[in-house]
Amino acid sequence: TKGVRRNPAALFCGEDENGCHLEVYPRSNGEVYLCGIGGSVYVDEKRLLPGGDCDRSDKIVEDPSRVAAAMRSFGGMSKSIGGGDKQPHTTQACMRPCAPDAIPILGPVDGIEGAYMATAHNCWGILWSPVTGEIITQLITRGKSDINIAPFSPTRFMKSRTRRGRKMRDENVGEQW
Repeated sequence: TKGVRRNPAALFCGEDENGCHLEVYPRSNGEVYLCGIGGSVYVDEKRLLPGGDCDRSDKIVEDPSRVAAAMRSFGGMSKSIGGGDKQPHTTQACMRPCAPDAIPILGPVDGIEGAYMATAHNCWGILWSPVTGEIITQLITRGKSDINIAPFSPTRFMKSRTRRGRKMRDENVGEQW
């Protein structure tokens, strides 16, 4: 544990034969935190609405088969901690907001003055939080950001409406006006 205090580090692994892409974080108290165990599923809005299987945090539970896969993967790196029939002290699951294009959503909400979005940072929310806070502060206090946030715009998911034009099946084709 003294080595971890003096030289904090993390290990990021590529995807392995167990479908894991482990992130290994040794802690100064001797514990090891693992994430990146794979098996993430897309949760649509129906599952998040009242009555859905993900409408409350207590319904979000770990998948025992993915925990076992992580222990097998980690056991290949550290038999003393993860090998054999060892079980983790604590297991848990969480929801990670992620946009369909895997890029955070950050900026003004179109059509609602004074409303801003800052979400979908996936597992990097803590890392993104300082710059996100600075950007949102600038938007609120100055109306613009020092950083070009166009690639993160919430409007990138909105379909533009056309008044006239040609269609082929349901697709707009040719000139639209």
